[in-house]
Amino acid sequence: MAQNVGAGMLRGLAERLRILIEQCALSVDTASVRVTVSLGAVIARSDDTPLSLFERADHVLYQSKRRRRNCVLVEETLSLAGAAGEAHAALRMRTESPSF
Repeated sequence: MAQNVGAGMLRGLAERLRILIEQCALSVDTASVRVTVSLGAVIARSDDTPLSLFERADHVLYQSKRRRRNCVLVEETLSLAGAAGEAHAALRMRTESPSF
């Protein structure tokens, strides 16, 4: 959980965490084991309940895992002003991951 962050900062935090995990080596008996992680993140909305926030985050996490290993996927909610001045939400998934 991170407070008072936008999608860009959230993506940056998740990407730093992904890189830190990727750079760590775990010692198992006499072997050194490297691991990677795929992360999914969402920004809380005003109409979220704890359950809906968890469900959205879980959905994005599994999308991240399905797309590729060792990546970050952030759900971004964009506010778009309509002709009558009403706000409409559009979801865009954006992947940040290393090029292989």
